[in-house]
Amino acid sequence: MKKIIITIGLCYSSIFAQDSVKAFLIAEKIVWMAEDLNVDTFRNGDKIHLVKSDSAWIWANVLGLSAYRYINDDSTLGKLYNWAAVNDVRGLASKKWRVPTMQDFKELRDTLGGPYLAGKNFKSLLNFKLDGSVRTEGYFTGYEQEGTYWTANTDPNIKEFAIQCYLLGYTDNLLLFGVDKNQGNKVRLIEDKTYQEK
Repeated sequence: MKKIIITIGLCYSSIFAQDSVKAFLIAEKIVWMAEDLNVDTFRNGDKIHLVKSDSAWIWANVLGLSAYRYINDDSTLGKLYNWAAVNDVRGLASKKWRVPTMQDFKELRDTLGGPYLAGKNFKSLLNFKLDGSVRTEGYFTGYEQEGTYWTANTDPNIKEFAIQCYLLGYTDNLLLFGVDKNQGNKVRLIEDKTYQEK
């Protein structure tokens, strides 16, 4: 299988096809998807609720619905998911993949330069995008200025919050902190090495 090798300090990253998706191999052991998640069904085939307005986003969260909204309401740009979708027992990720934990993001960040430099490599080498987010009130913000990605972790200090990975366009920083679960963020998957076929 043909690989494109990118040298990042002591880290070797390859892009290759795995299960018909593009993926990056980081440090020869950890596989991340090379593209953002863009699904409208759970692993079992159930539909995820599509939201088309600010008020519908608010109500989806009030009702506890797993939901997504197209970035800037443009279906060509991808999807932003609420925490209910990320945490749904039906599984947002397809088999052999999972939502990365805060620790997964920390390890990737450290591999790619640390908290004050890794943002540049996340954006340029791993194609993490600055697509903004949906705020809890349902409106879009930060398009082409900030990138927000869910982790699989809730905030240990505030039960209404979950941890996000946060990138800014004008800095190389990469931050991890808690935000309201009713926000809409992107999702990037990591290989689930514990997965076993049943």
